[in-house]
Amino acid sequence: MWTDWFSLLDAPEERLFWPYLVSALGIALLAGALGRVSLRTDLFTRALWWHPSARADYGLFVVRAIISVLVVAPLLVSSTVVAVKVVLLMSKWLGAPPAWPLGPLATTLSYTALLFIASDATRYLLHRAMHAAPWLWRFHQVHHSAEVMTPITLYRTHPVEGLLVALRGVLVTGFVAGVFAWGTGGQAVALEVLGVNAVAFALNLAGSNLRHSHLWISFGPLEWLVMSPAQHQLHHAIETGGHDVNYGSFLSVWDLIGRSLVRAKTRPSAFGLKREHLNHDPWNVWSLLSGPFRRRGS
Repeated sequence: MWTDWFSLLDAPEERLFWPYLVSALGIALLAGALGRVSLRTDLFTRALWWHPSARADYGLFVVRAIISVLVVAPLLVSSTVVAVKVVLLMSKWLGAPPAWPLGPLATTLSYTALLFIASDATRYLLHRAMHAAPWLWRFHQVHHSAEVMTPITLYRTHPVEGLLVALRGVLVTGFVAGVFAWGTGGQAVALEVLGVNAVAFALNLAGSNLRHSHLWISFGPLEWLVMSPAQHQLHHAIETGGHDVNYGSFLSVWDLIGRSLVRAKTRPSAFGLKREHLNHDPWNVWSLLSGPFRRRGS
C-alpha cells in the first residue's frame, strides 16, 4: 500500500509528480533569492509541516487513498465508455458528420485546447457550486478548514467531493472526446506529455504546487488570465472563508467572467475557517470524514 502512495511521485497525472514538485521548489528558491518570499518562515519550518492541520492532511491523504480504491473507483466508468456512448448517440441522431475542415495539426491543437478549456471551465463551475449549495459546502469546507497549506492540502478533500470531482472529469473528457471522434471519424489525437494534456502539464510545471503553500507569489498582469499561487491563497483566506474569491484552477478568466476575480495585493492574515462555522474538527481525521454528515455548519 505504501508503494501505491509513493507511486504518486511518478504519476504525471497527479500534482505530486516529482518534476512538478522540483519545478515548484525551483520557483520558490528563485523567489527567495530575489527577496520576494521568506523561505525560512514560509517553507523551511517545522511549524508549517508538523502543524496539527498539516498532520490531519497527511492522515486524510492516506485514508482517502484507501477509500478511492475500495469505494470511489468501482462507482466510476471510464471516459472511453462515455466517449463511445456519445459517438453512438450522435451517429443515431445526426447521422454521418460533414467533412472535417481541419488538417491533422490544426485538429490536434484544437482538440487539445478544447479538452483543457472544457476541463478547466467545468472545474470552476463545480468549485463555485461547492460554495453556493449548502449541502455541497458541508463537504467542501473540509478542504477550506486547513489552517496551513502544503502540496498535500490539495488532497484534503472529503470522499464525497472526490467522487464528484472524478465524475466531472470522466464526463467532460468523455463528452469532448466523443464529439471529436464523431466529427473527425476517430482521427482526433490530443497533444500530450507523458499522457497528460500538454497545456495542463506546462501549467503544472509553472508552479501549481505553490498554490497550496505559504509562498506569496503573484503573477502580476498575468493574473487576469492565469491563477497565481497568491490568488489561490486569497481563496483560502480566513477573512473570506473562500467565498466569492478566485474559484479558478489553472485559468482565472472564468473568475473574470463570473466577477469573482481578485488579484493578489494584500496577503491574508491566516488560512482556514472560523471555528464557529465548522461542522468538524480541522485537526481530526475522523471528524473531517464524519462531521459533514452530522452537522451542517455555515
